[in-house]
Amino acid sequence: ELLDRRPDVKQAEMVLAQAFYNVNSAKASFYPNITLSGALGWTTGNGNITVDPGSMIANLIAGLTQPVFGRGVNKARLKTAQAQLEEAAYAFRQSLLDAGVEVNNSLANWQSAKKRVELDKKQIVTLQATVWNTQLLMKHGNANYLEVLTAQKNLLSAELAEVSDRFQEMQSLIDLYHALGGGWSE
Repeated sequence: ELLDRRPDVKQAEMVLAQAFYNVNSAKASFYPNITLSGALGWTTGNGNITVDPGSMIANLIAGLTQPVFGRGVNKARLKTAQAQLEEAAYAFRQSLLDAGVEVNNSLANWQSAKKRVELDKKQIVTLQATVWNTQLLMKHGNANYLEVLTAQKNLLSAELAEVSDRFQEMQSLIDLYHALGGGWSE
């Protein structure tokens, strides 16, 4: 249901429907065709209607016998339409599979980016404590300023990694939205 909004899936579905209707149309060509029209004959110059039973019978016989004489053409048309239907069904299945793979990949990317952001937050908390501890150690003479700078550098690197991972999380969410064909509704 979520893939129903994707334009490629919609297009494949419409092609499949068209092929189905073409098969039905080809099957209908095997049946006699009788055309009803409002013309019984022709009018003469003075307005009288003249009926031509010969042309009516000829049209009726042609409509009834046409499927018999055109049977080979009708069979070929039906086989062609059935082959196109099968091809459209395969294309529709393939578009569904491709869409499913794309959604699955986007969802997995989003979940992994979300987990990385959570780990980055934990790492930042730990590194903030490390910076605080090294500052205390420096204040009491057990560490030098270089150790404090190294701890601060590590904290800054972790914060930059968190920003990058947050960007990846947002980008993967946008990709997921796109893969779903514009989102979902409840």
